[in-house]
Amino acid sequence: FSDAFFAPKNAEKFPGFFVSGAGLKKANGHYKLVGVCNDTTTLLYSNGVCVIFRVAPHENQPKYSWSLDLYYHFHLGTTALYHSFSTSDRPPTTGWEAVESPYDPAPTCIMSLKSNLCLF
Repeated sequence: FSDAFFAPKNAEKFPGFFVSGAGLKKANGHYKLVGVCNDTTTLLYSNGVCVIFRVAPHENQPKYSWSLDLYYHFHLGTTALYHSFSTSDRPPTTGWEAVESPYDPAPTCIMSLKSNLCLF
């Protein structure tokens, strides 16, 4: 995963994502690879406001899942905005759910992009 730190040179290995349909408008938009999560090999994607990352199994969730969270909340370790219980290596395109009703609806589309050329 050391290639993750050189994402602009490796955009084909780590394409970004486009999120749409989320009730919280800040969650929509283009996400690009920005690094890894908490000194692990979990890739971290951001649209400049929110982040998407894979959550490792833990006592409350025995399988891998994905989370979409506000960036500043992510650093405080608070609750995610949206989650998906997909075990895929990439953020799933469907199956997202809002964690709380104020964030409804969950994203309806997460589409993989071929490059990370969008800048914040």
